[in-house]
Amino acid sequence: MSFTVLTLVACQGSLKWGNEDTGDRGAPTTSGDTAARLIANVFTWQCHTKGDLNDTYEGVYGANVSLEYAPDGLQLLTLPEVGACEADLSMFPQDAGSQGAELAGVTAPTWNTDWDSGTLDAVGDGYWEAELLGNQHSCQYAEELFEYGVALGDAGSLSGITTPSAGSLTDASAGEGLGDAGLTFGEEVQVSWTEEGHAESWVQLRMEREGYAYGSVTCNTTGLDGFSIDDSVWSNLDEAIPVEVINLYVGFQNESEQITASGVAATVITRTIHVEVVQGT
Repeated sequence: MSFTVLTLVACQGSLKWGNEDTGDRGAPTTSGDTAARLIANVFTWQCHTKGDLNDTYEGVYGANVSLEYAPDGLQLLTLPEVGACEADLSMFPQDAGSQGAELAGVTAPTWNTDWDSGTLDAVGDGYWEAELLGNQHSCQYAEELFEYGVALGDAGSLSGITTPSAGSLTDASAGEGLGDAGLTFGEEVQVSWTEEGHAESWVQLRMEREGYAYGSVTCNTTGLDGFSIDDSVWSNLDEAIPVEVINLYVGFQNESEQITASGVAATVITRTIHVEVVQGT
């Protein structure tokens, strides 16, 4: 696969894992017989074609992958009803929960795409993660770069599971854009987007310090082409939380279930996520 090198239009910064530190989320719910979950997060920002500042599109600036394995109780990642919002919904797992387990005979699971490969780092029992692009800040199209998803290579009983293809995200906008300052608490914003090839979508407000969320609200926007952030959304957040920026993520995802050759059920997800404010370090 060949790519064209394109010019970026966005603030410079580094990719954060998207970690959430939102306190006690209560007892984990489980997904029945599903033992594992592989998530590829593809982060985008506004880019423009070389020599034409008016021709903008969403290009990939970073990507990561996470793997959870909890055969006795995988935590659910469930969006609220379409049009509804939920505070502190865990969209970016940081562990496999209390039932996290090691993969027999595997020290470091491997991942591969059609353009690269590597290993996932163990973070805790049953949880591994890896950056796929790091700080390269590319402007490739998500649907090209992740046309074939992300697969697990040497991963024991999970070998071979592969995330779905990424869809196309042409545009995601919060009016004139938030710039480096992000949103002002309580500010009404109309978010819009143009996408194709995604089964679900969501918008997330994130109260961030150093790129990490210390309070968030996620709204299910599946089937919509825009969403209003108003008082009903802001009421899910605490203005008193000290943060550097209130960020906006506009996410689109494809999800499916796969059964491995050894009979293990796994959920696989690919997300394309527009990030309005890319924080520097």
